[in-house]
Amino acid sequence: MSIQIITDSGADLPQSYIREHQIAFLPLVVHWNGQDYEDGITIEPKQVYDAMRQGHTVKTAQPSPLAMKELFLPYAKENRPCLYIAFSSKLSGTYQTAIAVRSELLDEYPEFRLTIIDSKCASLGQGSPS
Repeated sequence: MSIQIITDSGADLPQSYIREHQIAFLPLVVHWNGQDYEDGITIEPKQVYDAMRQGHTVKTAQPSPLAMKELFLPYAKENRPCLYIAFSSKLSGTYQTAIAVRSELLDEYPEFRLTIIDSKCASLGQGSPS
């Protein structure tokens, strides 16, 4: 059985690359203009950068534990091993949330193998395939 690679939108990987390599994708939350968006899904990075260049305040937040669990759960149910490369723990709570969600999933699916790596970086440093 192949290992499922998972990352979050902090990796700034192009959607074409994610699709081509069948990488599971967890969007960060973008708060802008009184709205919440899913990074890379309901708002594109270019829109975020353009808003910032225009002086707008744009904030990000980690995915909720529920969103993370919903992403990991199908793999746990089929006992498919996963490798999650997380946004830097120095910049976000995403890594720690993933650790907590894995612990919760292991209670129900003790054979599930989910390796979580703290990338200790962001953007293409996190997502670089080299």
